[in-house]
Amino acid sequence: MLNIKLKTNNHQIELGQELDSDDLKKAGFRKLGWLGRLKLKPFKQEVVYWAKNPTISCFDDEFDISPILRPITDASSMYGTTIYLFFVLGKLNKVGLQVIGNKMAALYHFAKFCEIIEKKFEIKPADGGLGALHWKDNNSCIIASIASGQHFHAYWFKVY
Repeated sequence: MLNIKLKTNNHQIELGQELDSDDLKKAGFRKLGWLGRLKLKPFKQEVVYWAKNPTISCFDDEFDISPILRPITDASSMYGTTIYLFFVLGKLNKVGLQVIGNKMAALYHFAKFCEIIEKKFEIKPADGGLGALHWKDNNSCIIASIASGQHFHAYWFKVY
C-alpha cells in the first residue's frame, strides 16, 4: 500500500481504520452536515468527517502544512487547509486534503508533495490530465492536483 503516514493535528490517520467519532472529535474533526454534503456530493453510503484549518503532515513529517490565517506581510500570504475523511461501513476508505485560497502556497505544496512521493515510493506519476498526477499500486492510489490555479488537492484512497 502507498502509505503516506498522514497525521492531522498530530492524530494518525490510516486507510482502513475504524470510525471512532470521539477520537476524531478530539483531533478537531466534525461530521459533515447536510449542507456540506450538498456541496461536497459524497456517495450516499459515505460518512464524512472534516477538519477546517488543521495542521497536516505526511511522510514522517517530511511534508507539513499549517494554515496561515493572519497576514504575514499582506493578505496575499494567507491560506487555509481542509481535510475530509470518507468512511464506508465504518472503515476509512478515502482521504482528501486541500490548501486553499493562495496560488503560491498551492503550487509550492503541490510540487513538494509530488517530489516526496516520487522519492519515497520510487515511482513516476501518471498524468491524469487537467493538471492532475496520480500514483497507484495494487491497494491504493494517490492523486494530486491544482484546481482553479489557487487550490492544491490531494486524495488518498483504497483500490478494490
